[in-house]
Amino acid sequence: AAPSASPVQSDECPSGQAMMVLTVTADGKSKKQNIFIVKKRNANNKFKIQEWKKKKFPNNEVNFYKTCMDTSECYKTFMKDKGKNGMCCANGEGGYVVTFNGVTIMDTLADSSFDGKFSKSGKFGQC
Repeated sequence: AAPSASPVQSDECPSGQAMMVLTVTADGKSKKQNIFIVKKRNANNKFKIQEWKKKKFPNNEVNFYKTCMDTSECYKTFMKDKGKNGMCCANGEGGYVVTFNGVTIMDTLADSSFDGKFSKSGKFGQC
């Protein structure tokens, strides 16, 4: 059989893990200013353990980043902006979307909501 062109997300991660996809629509200063971090909850119920970090997003481009993460953990996402004006709208119409196991966790593109110092998602995973 010919290989399928459409990705099957559930098959890309080992058992007990799910795919996280970060889609970044960068503004004109994202490469220098934006940092995306996923933090995992620790034993004290605080989100202090850095699980995944991406930065240096190419300016004015749309890029996709993927990683497998344990489904048994509890996470939050954070996107920081060193320029303190977010990814929308001073330097272009930017933003980002995060999905985990096919479910949208955060979407700042839909409403142009990332316009400050940082943005964070609610908890997701096994919380």
